Amino acid sequence: MQTRILHFLGLILACTLTAISIQAQDGCTDPIACNYDLNAVDDDGSCEYNIFIPFNPGDGPAILSCTNPQPGVYHTGNQDCLETLIALDPYCVNTNWDAICQSDYEACLGCDELVWMVPYDSASAPAIQGCADSVPEGYYIPTDQTCLITVLQSDTYCTQNEWDIICQNSYDLCALGCPGNWHIPIFPGANPPVYACETPVGYMSFPQYQVCIAQTIAANPECLVSGWNETCDEAFDWCAFGCTDAQWLLPYDAASLDAEYGCPPAGDYYVPDQDCLESTFDSDLFSICLTSDFTVICEEAYNFCQYGCSSPNYWLPYETDILPAIISCNDPGNDYYLADSACLEPIIVDNPEFFDNNWSSALNSVYEQCLLNCNFGAKWHIPYIPGQGNNPAIYSCSRPVGYWEADQDCVLEVILSNNDFANMDWSAEAQEMYNICTLGCTDATWYIPDGNNIGPAILACDAPDSYSAAIDYDCMIEILILDGYCTTEEWDELCNNIYLNCASIGCTYEWACNYSPLAVEDDGTCGLPGCMDFSATNYDPQATCDDSSCIYVSDCQADFNGNGQVDAGDLLTFLASFGLVCD
Repeated sequence: MQTRILHFLGLILACTLTAISIQAQDGCTDPIACNYDLNAVDDDGSCEYNIFIPFNPGDGPAILSCTNPQPGVYHTGNQDCLETLIALDPYCVNTNWDAICQSDYEACLGCDELVWMVPYDSASAPAIQGCADSVPEGYYIPTDQTCLITVLQSDTYCTQNEWDIICQNSYDLCALGCPGNWHIPIFPGANPPVYACETPVGYMSFPQYQVCIAQTIAANPECLVSGWNETCDEAFDWCAFGCTDAQWLLPYDAASLDAEYGCPPAGDYYVPDQDCLESTFDSDLFSICLTSDFTVICEEAYNFCQYGCSSPNYWLPYETDILPAIISCNDPGNDYYLADSACLEPIIVDNPEFFDNNWSSALNSVYEQCLLNCNFGAKWHIPYIPGQGNNPAIYSCSRPVGYWEADQDCVLEVILSNNDFANMDWSAEAQEMYNICTLGCTDATWYIPDGNNIGPAILACDAPDSYSAAIDYDCMIEILILDGYCTTEEWDELCNNIYLNCASIGCTYEWACNYSPLAVEDDGTCGLPGCMDFSATNYDPQATCDDSSCIYVSDCQADFNGNGQVDAGDLLTFLASFGLVCD
């Protein structure tokens, strides 16, 4: 028992001696050191510190501490240079970190100028201090260093953690008086991005894409130094919009939509001529058109640059699937006609590519449905009586009065030779061209069948079998004008009866110039034939139709035969009458 007690006492003594030995160990005994040892009795000189210097030289000495004792006054610097400087000049740590200490510190760093820098991309890294001529990638030097230091002193998060949007806004309010944004040139070129409150003239702002602008500059600082060139613009476009060819887009309806910048879309916008936009809007007057409100005035200014007038028109080709639609101030020529903007613009919105591709028959059907309300497609119609003035070929869903549905290919061929035939009048010349195209002759005329239900009245060069020229042509044309069925479907009993009834009433006098052989009842319209030329010697004021009997007095009175000279023929005429006694 006694032996066990002695063993226990020995264990207690050993533990006590061990504790005394531990408490008496050497180590860092300074509580502000980073490696302070709570159990150390004797300081062995191993204490490690961070060296802090004041933001503003003269605000106090350098301080050795593990943590910043006065975050609003002090900050960490380059520890290697600070250790060297303090060893050489204890004044800087014992008395005051003055301008000499600061100058020696900058010399150690190799700086001509020591500045504070912040990252382009907020919330990506903290603010740092470094040499002005050696800016790390992704950083830039804010212009107002005083404001920047004020922010850093008031918010240590900006240097110890990250330069976030709160830090940036604090700096903006101090340096600019308002929250700022990056602004890039409207058009790529030599102008650099600008950080400001308001958008400068010639610049555009993308509040939602500030990170993309910052990342673009961070990846290529030359964008800020040399200018926002095409490379910078493409990088930004890819970041912001997912394409490298973002452009200014103009609305089809300038009165209700603004210009936009982005990848070429389908819809309410089209891609204009970028060079023309640049030359037109590169001024105080019109730069607002691309950054605020694209008004009708802006559209007119662009149009004048692009097309040469403020209000160009849409033009559609007569032939589909061959030519594109175009925008032009002037009539493009015989291949095109003036389109209706109200019907065309909704189609443009959904199909902006038709200016580059051919105007398709499918789009044309949609356009015609709007313009003409056609359910089965429109057709070309030409007048039965050409050359009457202001009676052009008409493109319509149904047959206009006085018109008939003709061969579509031949009508189009005539119109393409001279679109006045579709805009002004379907002249006798147009009809002759049409006749040549369809029939191979210029003097075609209308023929009617010899009996009922043989076929419709037809236009032909010569009378086909079972057809004859109408005895009363005017009456036949009148029937055709009133009833298109007679030319499109069948010269039936109704057509023939109307014709006979029309032809049976007319001038029954053979001496009249409008004598109708079929007429059995005189309608009092008989025309008195005679000379109707005022300049003729036998002008008859009562004549209602000219019978080619006019006689003219020649200035050469001896020119009896009227051939323009006095010759043997005139002499023979005189001799034949020589000796006659005139009453």
